[in-house]
Amino acid sequence: MFDRIAPVYDVMNRVMTAGLDRRWRAAAVREAVRPGDRVLDACCGTGDLAVAARR
Repeated sequence: MFDRIAPVYDVMNRVMTAGLDRRWRAAAVREAVRPGDRVLDACCGTGDLAVAARR
């Protein structure tokens, strides 16, 4: 099922949350990831949280 919606998932998430998904992701990274930490994103959707953690 996810294969069919993957190309538009992030865009639809942004639209349906009125852009709040970016804030939620930033807050999650800020609270959970410290400099030097390693993050494993295994089978967690499109990887947008892993990309945010890398920044």
